[in-house]
Order: sequence, then structure tokens, then C-alpha cells
Amino acid sequence: AYQAYFMLGRVEEAGHQMDLARQAYEKSHRKLEDVRSHLGREELKIAFLKDKLSVYEGLVVASLALDSGPQGSAKAFEYIEQAKSRSLADLISFRSASLETRDTNRPQTMQQVHELRQKLNWVYHQIELEELNPGARSQERIARLREQGRDFEEALMKACTQAQSVDSELIGLQNATGTVTAQRVQESLPEDTAMVEYYMARNRFYACVITRSAIRMFELTDAGQVREELRLLQLQIAKFR
Repeated sequence: AYQAYFMLGRVEEAGHQMDLARQAYEKSHRKLEDVRSHLGREELKIAFLKDKLSVYEGLVVASLALDSGPQGSAKAFEYIEQAKSRSLADLISFRSASLETRDTNRPQTMQQVHELRQKLNWVYHQIELEELNPGARSQERIARLREQGRDFEEALMKACTQAQSVDSELIGLQNATGTVTAQRVQESLPEDTAMVEYYMARNRFYACVITRSAIRMFELTDAGQVREELRLLQLQIAKFR
């Protein structure tokens, strides 16, 4: 459902129906968050959420297209913060096996988690290969692979639960939800301070300028131009090394 609403948003956006596009993206976002919140296995979320940030990009672009003023900018800023916090939470979850801990029991547990993840990924890959090869695929083999995958999932869930139970800090990092509102960010800034945050959506760079009294987002330039300027800057710096 989330994919269907996202594709609908892209279609409406291509037809310059930005209000309908935003509605579709918002539905996609709600479906995405609903599915994520009901995934019982935290260790499987990274696979599900891979490359899902396009939904947030669509929300940012549509919000700014409909309202380039303070209200639209504030809404776009909040979507940007959600996208970044989602990426950070997923990265922490994915890299949790390499995080250091003061608990002596956790390294062995995380090694088990790592091995089970590898086995599960192998099973998923084998299932995909079988399903994409209709001439030689065997329904019996696919059924066996799926049953094997369910066994690995169950073992992985138990291993992750055991790992989390001995590391309260990791639990706090992985289970953190929600992001601060634009208003709260503004209230935390001193009177004479402006915060500038950059974001790239659809290969375009945006700058969000935030003060206590206002939030404005500006479309800057194409990402390719930024990369070229950066390349030239690095070339000049390299001359003096």
C-alpha cells in the first residue's frame, strides 16, 4: 500500500497536481510508519526501510510547492528531521553488532545475531532466485526455503531479544521515536542566532534557515553543480599539500 500511494504521488507530481501529490505522499508516509511500528522484529526493519527516504523527499518537495512561506517551510523542515532521524535510527540498528558495550556477555550474543542475519539474507536471496526463474523453479524447494527462513527469523528474534536484554543503552537508541517540532527547535535558539540546515531532495539542494521568529526554506542548486564546485575546491587545496 505504501508503494502504491508513493507511485500515485509521483504520477500526480508529474502532472503538476501538487495538492493531490502531497495527499498521496502523506498516505504513503502513514502506511510506511504503520508497517514499521508493527514489525515485530527490529532486526528486519533495516531491510524493509531501505531506500524508503524517497517518501520524505516527496513530502518536502510537495510541501514547498504548495506553500513557500513560513508554514510550508516549517512543515517541510519537520519532514526533513523525520527523514534524518529515521536514517540514524536504522543505521544504529543495523550497526548494533559493532557497537562497544561494557557487558561481557554481549559480544557472543551479537556474533550469533550476525551469523543468523547472514543465513537469513542467504535464504531470502535463494527464494528470489527461485521465483525469478519460472522455467526451473520448484514449488517444493521454495516452500522448504520459506520454512527455513521462518526458522531463522524466529531464532534471530530470540537472539536479538537476548542481546537487547543485556544492553539497556542499545534499547534506548533503537526504541527512540518521534522528532521535535519546528516550534521547539525555534524556542531553543537564542535571539541573535540563525541555524542553517541543508537537505538534498530529487538531486536538488535546499537550505533551511531557522531563527526564533521565522523558518524559511530556499532551493539552492542542482547537486551536480555542488559536486563540481567541491571538486574544484579540493583540487586547489591539493596544490598546497
